[in-house]
Amino acid sequence: MATAAAYRRRGLADLVMRRALEQATRDTGITRTALHATADGYPGYLQLGYRSVEKFALYGAV
Repeated sequence: MATAAAYRRRGLADLVMRRALEQATRDTGITRTALHATADGYPGYLQLGYRSVEKFALYGAV
């Protein structure tokens, strides 16, 4: 999830995530999801009910 700087702090990412999770539940019946969050996104996902279960490092070419 990414939100343009001019539109942050309006609850848009929260709305999109909640709607996407609701749709996924209706379409497939899933009740659990997992994701990888950046440090910037982490607080928002906590507010959605996600919790940290593991930390990992991502390595790639720069």
